[in-house]
Amino acid sequence: MIIEGTRIRISEGEIRDAVTALTRNGDVQLRELRLLEGGIYLDAAVRSPMVLNPRLQLEPMGVYRSHLRFRVSGQLGLGPLSIDMALGMMSSRFPPGVAYMGSSTVDVDLEVAGTGVLSAVDLAGITVSPGELLLDVNRVAVSSLAIVNWLANKDDIAGGLH
Repeated sequence: MIIEGTRIRISEGEIRDAVTALTRNGDVQLRELRLLEGGIYLDAAVRSPMVLNPRLQLEPMGVYRSHLRFRVSGQLGLGPLSIDMALGMMSSRFPPGVAYMGSSTVDVDLEVAGTGVLSAVDLAGITVSPGELLLDVNRVAVSSLAIVNWLANKDDIAGGLH
């Protein structure tokens, strides 16, 4: 199925539920997620490799095809440990499709993160405003078979922060 020229609105609650599901069995616990003007606020608890209580702001930097880029800022609750050092240490635990790019930048590849559901993704833009995230999409292919397979095994969420 091909979808062309559309805007996808994702509510704060939907994003919170998705992040909670991805981190349910891992070392990360989401305490709070808010969509604010120009960014996403996260408050989490990380239990491994050391205990962290990060309060982070993710600011959209832009899109390129299937990739969303975010600049990460905020506090880790560990004194002198920088965001870059922490992201570098934790990047091996990121779910598939999420990568640390250096310079406090995280890249999300929707084709990889979508585990076969999405392909040929061409994004036009991303906007974060209070309560919702808007994705402007030039084109995306959605696999009906992958959706059916996912629904048949919905409790087995691939990836996640482990």
